[in-house]
Amino acid sequence: TACALACVAAVALILVTWFDTYDSEDVHFYSAATFFLLTAIALTVFTVCSTAIYFAKPRPLQSNTQPPKTTTPSMATLWPLKLAMTAIFWISVIIYLPIGSVVACESQ
Repeated sequence: TACALACVAAVALILVTWFDTYDSEDVHFYSAATFFLLTAIALTVFTVCSTAIYFAKPRPLQSNTQPPKTTTPSMATLWPLKLAMTAIFWISVIIYLPIGSVVACESQ
């Protein structure tokens, strides 16, 4: 889901670059808003899913299997960072969208 949202957000970002504010101001603003909202939602979905995977209880191993040896770093230090970055991105989007719409309305 997060990957699909990010792919659609990338299309909106392409539209932002194609349409400038001089010729088609509305398309530019709505493409930018779509990009930021879809990216924020995708980032939230990714953060929730990866945090849920980290906090999921592991299944008990069968009696004849050894626990896997892993060299990946612990996720315990990374999920608060993901949560903080997601919150900062959402705050930025919430601040940007109203200001962007006001600036777009004033320039008309």
